[in-house]
Amino acid sequence: MARALVDAASTSAELCDVCTASKRNPPIEIAARWIRSCGDEARVLIAVDAPLGWPDAMRSKQFVRHVTSQRVNVSADELFTRETDRQIERRLNKKPLAVGADRIARTAHAALDFLSELSGKLGLETLPLAWSPSAVQASAPSVIEVYPAATLLTHGVSTGSYRKSGREGREDRTLIVRSLPELALKIDIDGIARNDHTVDSAVCVLAGRDFLAGKSEAPDDRLRKLVKR
Repeated sequence: MARALVDAASTSAELCDVCTASKRNPPIEIAARWIRSCGDEARVLIAVDAPLGWPDAMRSKQFVRHVTSQRVNVSADELFTRETDRQIERRLNKKPLAVGADRIARTAHAALDFLSELSGKLGLETLPLAWSPSAVQASAPSVIEVYPAATLLTHGVSTGSYRKSGREGREDRTLIVRSLPELALKIDIDGIARNDHTVDSAVCVLAGRDFLAGKSEAPDDRLRKLVKR
């Protein structure tokens, strides 16, 4: 997990904290503590590295009413991937994991549980998704979904073997962090580069900063209703 401060007039995000959650230090407690420390006037954006929705085809009648031995009249691509994922592949030639089929499905479920628990911890009914920078208000924290690999691609940063353990992985993680001038580091690079999760959390900060700066393209009108559903 990572925490940063972004000044409205600044082009960078001050990365203040990076940590790894545990049973003794649960992510809910870390997030709630960070949010409460911001004060009532701050706008809070939570950038989550996990899918926050499911393929729309899973709601379709032909799939819901399907029974064993019958042909599934929905293509595997429609059933297992979202329009969000297809848009990323078209634009960046990078295919995300299929939220309806891969282990990422459990990550999506856990992320939604996390957000539900966090809203309760903060005494809120829900944590709204932000569809534009102006939607992030001081009244309640807002949430966006982040795909770190896509964020790094758009910034022209090579990921190398940053997910590997050992010297090679650490060197690549260090290179990634040094390649992101938009992050003003208030902590040492070694702390951020300790593993791939901490690097991903720093890239989530970068994606959040891009979103607040109006650099993230919103779904067009044709897709807005679908994406919100």
